[in-house]
Amino acid sequence: MKYLKDFFDQQKQLMDKFHHIEVGNFPELKFPSYDLPLNLEDQRAQSRLKEYAWRITEELVECEAEYHKFAGPLWEERSKKVKEELIDALHFLIEFYIAAGIKPEDLETPLESRPVFLDNTFTTFMVSLGECMNLLKNRPWKQKHTPVDRDKFVSYCREMWYNFLNIAYERDMNNTDIYHTYLSKHQENESRIERGV
Repeated sequence: MKYLKDFFDQQKQLMDKFHHIEVGNFPELKFPSYDLPLNLEDQRAQSRLKEYAWRITEELVECEAEYHKFAGPLWEERSKKVKEELIDALHFLIEFYIAAGIKPEDLETPLESRPVFLDNTFTTFMVSLGECMNLLKNRPWKQKHTPVDRDKFVSYCREMWYNFLNIAYERDMNNTDIYHTYLSKHQENESRIERGV
């Protein structure tokens, strides 16, 4: 996808701005070091990545709820809302990749053949996200360190990207639609920061 590097560059700018707001709002949370990428082996960094995964999940659930509620006669009327929620998920997905040290070229490598568990694009994405998160086993209550299989982690991240695009394509978005909707949401986020919203 030709826009992938642009997504990474622009999202990194937003991350820098939002990071200062988050630390200001919740200094007691002691966010992991903002030297990106985060250390995949670190417990707090893994918790941070799982927080990103939950943000992605929330936005995709909102997208799916809108899509299935209004598919059919009202689809044209509601498609804008569906696409907006999907692009909200894209923002968090790109932030997850940046924080995890995934680069655009990691995502552009062709997928190895794997069996598809379900024919639903949303569920298929969630399975790949869940498998990726299950590689991060250094939970806060664990006393034994479990190393991360970096190759598998990158492979699941790649699957997530392809599965995300399949969700978008199924919702009548092509790569140009995704890019322009992303830019519009990016500008909205920049405006919110400036207005202190």
